Amino acid sequence: KLFKANEPETKALEIGSIFVAGGVLSKCGAWDLVRPPRFQTCKDPMTLVMGDDGVLTLYNGGPWRLWEGEDGHLPLIEMNSKERTGSAEIGENGILTIGGEVAKITYFSESAPIRLAPWPFAMELPGKNGKKKKTGKEL
Repeated sequence: KLFKANEPETKALEIGSIFVAGGVLSKCGAWDLVRPPRFQTCKDPMTLVMGDDGVLTLYNGGPWRLWEGEDGHLPLIEMNSKERTGSAEIGENGILTIGGEVAKITYFSESAPIRLAPWPFAMELPGKNGKKKKTGKEL
């Protein structure tokens, strides 16, 4: 399935999924568009965005924070490759690639989820994708 829409998709990325630049994946879907906490009914809202720079970024909160340019909406996790262009894809082997190169995962926050399944990915990514803290130390 090709993921790119004007409103956020909610389904997790799975084997064969392609996520293109400008794509927004929202854990809570339309409910993320309602400004919390007044009407927020989704637990732990998160947003996955594929930037034009080829970086796949997981944020806490709903996409409304991105669209409004709210301060403090910092990334939890970034995934990128040396290529840094093209779409993100999960191959038959379950490995996440960006621009055909294996994507590496970098954690930026202590509150970042260690497990990336069942959302934003339908399955855990294999060790080949790597997981590093911002300091560069392996998790």
